[in-house]
Amino acid sequence: MFNVEYGGACYYTGIWEMTRGFTLIELLITLSVFVLILSFAVPSFSSVSDAVKMRRLASELSGFLVQAKSEAIKRNVDLRVMFSFASDDPQSTGNWSLKLVDPSDNEILFFDGTSFKGITVKHNYASAINDPLPVKFEKIRGRPNPGGITFHPFNNTATHLKASLSNPPGRVKICSMNTELYDYPHVRSLL
Repeated sequence: MFNVEYGGACYYTGIWEMTRGFTLIELLITLSVFVLILSFAVPSFSSVSDAVKMRRLASELSGFLVQAKSEAIKRNVDLRVMFSFASDDPQSTGNWSLKLVDPSDNEILFFDGTSFKGITVKHNYASAINDPLPVKFEKIRGRPNPGGITFHPFNNTATHLKASLSNPPGRVKICSMNTELYDYPHVRSLL
């Protein structure tokens, strides 16, 4: 350790000690490089978030519809999935829901769209006056009335997925509308 006098002040310097820290300019340059790198990374984070939401919505929606089919068979009664929005009113704010009800309108299952904000959801179950018609699951084999529910990220309309309900054979299938997306195949016959 050395004792150095400089301008009337005494500084102690050792082998591992620095006599000065970072300058303000060095800190500003480092911070600006960090912000620049982060600004390039943010868009990729939002696309990853959209992909995760799309996969999760596809999985949960498929599970809900398959469970609705199973409940109709188990209870031996026709059940309906009711939409909280009309077919001409696509939802992207997450303020939508589906509920499975029995003939007396008793709620059996509920699917909340709140956690899917930013994903646009639309269905094609509508009457002549565009009131949302329910998806009906019949009691013997659980076959639904045919139709579908499409969804895509709000800012990317080219990446649609569709939950297709077919009768016969009564399948619930998730497929891509274009090419294979989010690990779901493109199936022309269901579109």
